[in-house]
Amino acid sequence: MSVELTEKLVLEAFTENNMPISQIHSMSAVGGGCIHNAVLLQTNKGPFFLKWNKGPYAFSQLLHEKIGLDYLNEKKVIRTPEVHFLYKVDELALLVLEYIVEGNPTTCDWRDFGVSIAKLHKHSLDKFGFKENNFIGSLPQSNEYQESWADFFIYQRIEPMLKMADQSGLIDSSLKKSFSNFYKSVNEIFPEENPALIHGDLWSGNFLFNKKGIPYIFDPAVYYGHREIELSFMKLFGGFSPEFFKSYDEAFPLKKGFEERVHFYNLYPLLVHVNLFGSSYLQGIKRALSKF
Repeated sequence: MSVELTEKLVLEAFTENNMPISQIHSMSAVGGGCIHNAVLLQTNKGPFFLKWNKGPYAFSQLLHEKIGLDYLNEKKVIRTPEVHFLYKVDELALLVLEYIVEGNPTTCDWRDFGVSIAKLHKHSLDKFGFKENNFIGSLPQSNEYQESWADFFIYQRIEPMLKMADQSGLIDSSLKKSFSNFYKSVNEIFPEENPALIHGDLWSGNFLFNKKGIPYIFDPAVYYGHREIELSFMKLFGGFSPEFFKSYDEAFPLKKGFEERVHFYNLYPLLVHVNLFGSSYLQGIKRALSKF
């Protein structure tokens, strides 16, 4: 019989993780993205944010989210929600996090956010990649180390997503040829920089400001990559103040021509969206590759 999320199971999870609660006042569904279920848990010990899912990959996905949050938290440059515990029963997994009450950021708060992400990006490694693979949304994300950003972008980012889309019949031979032609220019398109620690999935749904105006980031897909890919993705769907980008550039200046490179970096998240949500995202890819 399939295990379901119940108050009894949640109480048992807290007890087994040395955080006993005697009473659950309410379990209310809240927005938590399109991959996992999210619940605001009101208890006698205060509120908690609970993410849960079922299936063969649920535990692995939430485990890698925990690993990413812990890794970012270790750097002490930007806040992440405190991870209380990860719990598994059969194919049901749940991740219990600190609940953060959202506030309304000021211009100064946005500027502080920009500086914090710049500080994060200054953490570096000698190669592009990460110590293990993780997930981007519900899709596997390969992080095998590569010496150059060009190789990492082609073989660890574009090719896996392109292959997935091809196997699903979402792309045609013409688009595959355009990508092959694009690969020949990757070294010239992207400026050389040291690998930067990035959140990896930083869109408007994966950060918030608390009541004191302090920014928090969550739902990471961390790796060491080119920092411009992070900033490009922030521009793809919007939701970031111009003050964020201004203060970032003051703290960690971008190389000339960044705006002309944005649509090339965003080939990766657009391919991810093609695989997650369908062919409507192909138009942005075709526009970016139009000269190839």
